Amino acid sequence: MEPAWRQQGRGRGRSQVGQQGERARPPQQQQKERERPGGAGRGATGTKSEPPLAVSVQTKFEEIRKSNQAAAQRLAETRISSSSSSDDDDDDDDDEDVDVKVDQKDGKRGKILASTFTTYTDQTGGDASGLARTGQYVTDLFQSGALTCLICIASVKRTQAVWSCSSCFSLFHLPCIQKWAKDSAFLVSSITDEDFGQKQHPWPCPKCRAEYPPSSTPNRYMCFCGKLQDPPADPWLAPHSCGSVCQKELKPSCGHTCLLLCHPGPCPPCPKMVSVSCLCGKAKPLPRRCSNKAWSCQQQCNKLLPCKQHTCTQPCHTGDQA
Repeated sequence: MEPAWRQQGRGRGRSQVGQQGERARPPQQQQKERERPGGAGRGATGTKSEPPLAVSVQTKFEEIRKSNQAAAQRLAETRISSSSSSDDDDDDDDDEDVDVKVDQKDGKRGKILASTFTTYTDQTGGDASGLARTGQYVTDLFQSGALTCLICIASVKRTQAVWSCSSCFSLFHLPCIQKWAKDSAFLVSSITDEDFGQKQHPWPCPKCRAEYPPSSTPNRYMCFCGKLQDPPADPWLAPHSCGSVCQKELKPSCGHTCLLLCHPGPCPPCPKMVSVSCLCGKAKPLPRRCSNKAWSCQQQCNKLLPCKQHTCTQPCHTGDQA
């Protein structure tokens, strides 16, 4: 057995040789060994340079969230701008101020409305109280999305061919109402008619259900007053209007015609001034609006009753009283 001093010497020799061998290796090789997976250098440097997993995930989440918010904002702004300009017929320059555009548009619409109602207001001394209902129909023509076809549930554009119900004055796309009339008549015929297809059935308005005969099925695009076929889009007229005086017979019938320019909706009350007596006929005639010409003098009627013996003791009234 070797002495202890020999064993220690051999150990020291091996340790020294190992250290000398490590020093003898080139620096590039030593660097590569440190960068190997599982090496001491890798473990020491890797844990310090790489961020923790939770921090990395949170950072990516914040970046994606901000990116999505920015994209959603751009999309919303694009859609709002496109929807507001899709139905705008004004050819103003893009670099003009927005407020100026709105003022110009409102001023133009005001002039169109004024020209439509001028003949009427001239008869009433500027009083437009009777135009409230008709004015709303005309105003809706200029507002994007205000009018909707109840058949296809799409907006009625000012350049599209339309048909207007004479009872409720609703607007429908011409192709939509044509298909509606055809399908409605076919459906009624197939259910009620024994001799299928032999009898003509009326078709109803999709909104108010007013019935129209088969001969009234619209086959042409007409203006509101019915004088002009395919009315051109005039920027200084109400959409779908021919610009002529309406001249429809007023209801209730009074012998006068509508004084407005070709318009949607109902004709306003007759504005003409007429001279009429009271309901009982005893008072002197007074000038009254034709649409509100009936008036009572509040005196005792004194008309002979149907019994032919007594007279009416009621104040001036309409009709006969027993």
